[in-house]
Amino acid sequence: MRVVMRRIQNKTEEQVVLECVEMTEEFEAIRKFAANQGNNLTGYLNEKRYTLPLKNIFYFETVDEKVFAYTFKEVYEVKMRLYELEEEYGSQFFIRCSKQAILNLMRLECISPEINGRFVAHMKNGEQIIITRQYVPDLKKVVMGKGGK
Repeated sequence: MRVVMRRIQNKTEEQVVLECVEMTEEFEAIRKFAANQGNNLTGYLNEKRYTLPLKNIFYFETVDEKVFAYTFKEVYEVKMRLYELEEEYGSQFFIRCSKQAILNLMRLECISPEINGRFVAHMKNGEQIIITRQYVPDLKKVVMGKGGK
């Protein structure tokens, strides 16, 4: 595959153009990655409102009926339910890994097997997130290109 880059003068003219004979999994992954770069989410920290780029979020987790977005250094409360985040951003490298969490696959360092059919997601910020058995097939399908439901 050839990669062509051209410098332009105006930021408003920036674009990504994909040209392919057919839409393969690789092209779809590139398309999703490029489309994800401009998306933001609102998060709250110490009663202040912040705009969070999706690419900076490592994972979402629900604790005591509240949803939190974890970045490299901070944890922000998000005013959405986990299922809403999954529906909204599931096509943009976010995948459910348990009833309590959704991972950003772009912030995933590696995955290792755990006992009882579970896996552990090792994130690039050093955190480890349990992937429960129920969600392992979906994860394998997306990340490893195997199995799935």
